[in-house]
Amino acid sequence: MYQEGLKGIVAARTKISHIDGEKGILIYRGHEIGELADRLSFEETAYLLWHGELPSEAEVEELKSALRENRFLTESMKTIIDHLPEDMDMMSVLRTAVSAEGSSSYSWKPTIDQAIRLTAVIPSIIAYRNSQLEGKPFIEPHPEMDHAANYLYMLTGEVPSEAVVNALETYMILTLEHGMNASAFSARVTASSESDLVSAITSAIGTMKGFLHGGAPSGVIDLLTEIGTPERAESVIREKLKNGEKLMGFGHRV
Repeated sequence: MYQEGLKGIVAARTKISHIDGEKGILIYRGHEIGELADRLSFEETAYLLWHGELPSEAEVEELKSALRENRFLTESMKTIIDHLPEDMDMMSVLRTAVSAEGSSSYSWKPTIDQAIRLTAVIPSIIAYRNSQLEGKPFIEPHPEMDHAANYLYMLTGEVPSEAVVNALETYMILTLEHGMNASAFSARVTASSESDLVSAITSAIGTMKGFLHGGAPSGVIDLLTEIGTPERAESVIREKLKNGEKLMGFGHRV
């Protein structure tokens, strides 16, 4: 039986999340996403997804500490990023630098500690590359800031406002888990062969960078730039509909 895009095909069963696109429902481990985004931090939500239960105060502090300790870039990562072409897009940089993390310590089976390391180091990779492109010194990770705040700090060199941190953290929580999307499917295929976690995440990043998946938000930015001002919105959208063009940001797969 042929099903375009594997639509309607059940490939796995999971207790991690549930998505009902028609009803606009997204649930993590039995908790509705609106409730989580309102009251939990990024770290608390990550703990919930990884362990299946909400953390105690001590457990979330332990996770925050582990993330802080794993933010450092290895010298091999820095060297690789330093030698990448200037016109290489950020997702390709991320894919290449993450691959450099794949030492023999990442053997089967994947562990939570490995997931923590990759989660912690990815913002540092992006910030390092960003500072390189801007011709500025790399801002080392802050020893006390939480995950979202530290990411903003490394990008700007300034302590971010609470409102900006909350906005980024909410976005990160909303995108932490989206079921069997293309990149998750790619990672699971790689992991199912008993390959290592770095290889699985590298597969996911390669899939994520596609224009019809993680690259879609870039298309949204391009669309907003093209529109420019509110009074141009209707005419630009109507013209795109007339020409049969995609409206990026509308029409999620589920």
